[in-house]
Amino acid sequence: MTSKQNEFKNVLGIVMCGGMSSRMGTDKGLMKQEGKYWAEIIAEKFSRLGIEYVFSINASQKMSYHNAMGYDKIFIEDNQSVFQGPLKGLMSVHEKYSDKNLIPIACDMIFFKEELLASELVNYTSDTSPNPMAFKRVNSNFFETFGAIYTVQLLSELNLENETSKDLSLQKLLNSAATHIIATNDSKSFINLNAPKDLF
Repeated sequence: MTSKQNEFKNVLGIVMCGGMSSRMGTDKGLMKQEGKYWAEIIAEKFSRLGIEYVFSINASQKMSYHNAMGYDKIFIEDNQSVFQGPLKGLMSVHEKYSDKNLIPIACDMIFFKEELLASELVNYTSDTSPNPMAFKRVNSNFFETFGAIYTVQLLSELNLENETSKDLSLQKLLNSAATHIIATNDSKSFINLNAPKDLF
């Protein structure tokens, strides 16, 4: 582990690739921009900041991701039946890396600025509380759920046997916690390229 990773309080980046990509019509993580898969573009953002990372996928994607990116990458399959959506991917990674504070970024957020993430991590490392940290755009009532830091304590407190857990989302999770807010005017970093009409 590098000194920078020690400075960042044991964080692990997650490249979130497990969605169905139904609006795009093809797996977004394996789409390319300037010769690189979108999933790789996000991974490189973590890497340049000295942050270890894994790829979150669903079971049907395993072979295509191994074939595209090799067998030296770490792919974590969704395996949590209680949770839905991105929270399922987040908790599947938490199950294997229960000592890590997790930062998920969707594979289609290729405009996410490393500087924004670096600024968040600086704020986070100066904070001694175990609470999560997330961005909110100015004049918005909603957290930016991707690019947030989900702490070990927050995730370990989720009760897998509780029926109410089935209704949880990343937004509800951050709203239920004493989440530290970072205000931002940066809207481009949080753009999701969901459909062909969104492409450049």
